[in-house]
Amino acid sequence: MSPTQDLPPSPPYPAAAQQDINGVTTEPNGIKAQPKWSDYARVYDIVLCRTATYRTMLWDLLGKSGPLSAMCDGRVVFDLGCGTGNLSREILAAYPNTTLIAIDNDESMAMSFKEKLSKSLADKPTSGKACFMLGDISEAMAVLSDWGFKADYVFLVNVLFLIADPAAMLRQIASVLRTGGELRLSNPYDKTDLDNLFRSFQSDLLAQNEFESLETEFNALKSFNFKQLSPMLTRFSQASLMDVLKQSGFGKLNHVSQGHYGGQSLLISTSV
Repeated sequence: MSPTQDLPPSPPYPAAAQQDINGVTTEPNGIKAQPKWSDYARVYDIVLCRTATYRTMLWDLLGKSGPLSAMCDGRVVFDLGCGTGNLSREILAAYPNTTLIAIDNDESMAMSFKEKLSKSLADKPTSGKACFMLGDISEAMAVLSDWGFKADYVFLVNVLFLIADPAAMLRQIASVLRTGGELRLSNPYDKTDLDNLFRSFQSDLLAQNEFESLETEFNALKSFNFKQLSPMLTRFSQASLMDVLKQSGFGKLNHVSQGHYGGQSLLISTSV
């Protein structure tokens, strides 16, 4: 499937509004130099959700396009570092009997998530619903483990590069996967080129005659990525990430490729 074919129709997204993108905070949650996600969340949705590059990235993760196999419906799925809920929404749309547990530690992301999935929320894990947990990923997974929950699929999308101890998090993920369960991981690496990625976004918006109306938000998003995220984006090489996964208990590599997300991210499927 080509990046622009058979994509879902664009849902309504927030109206454009000028944003001030700045600030970094540090919190005792396993994430170093945490960017100010409250400034990021709104422009992220306004800009990226309108691009084929971003939406294809989501569909590649779900096996609806790209190299990964389609998921099985009716399974338990953890979306770790779920952000504003774009992937979670696509999971439930494509696999409506999923028991989805989504975790994020940022209140602004939580507000966006709950608004976006307001008709699908449940206060406990429920088939066909999203149960959102606000808090540290590791702590939330420990609670789920205490409750006896195991995942068939775990998604970790553009999160691992922010984690202070990635091996510890991956070991914990391995411990909550069912036998035969799968971690689907998207992560930047040492060959990631933000200029190329944002050229892809700009090209998508220009093709839809939306770039001019979104230029302020586009530039704010680009500035945030370059100023706040770029020092951490190239933290892993493909080889080093493969080593961390193997040392963390993921002994079966189902897939790895570098052509993901406009050619700027690793796409990995792995099992214990």
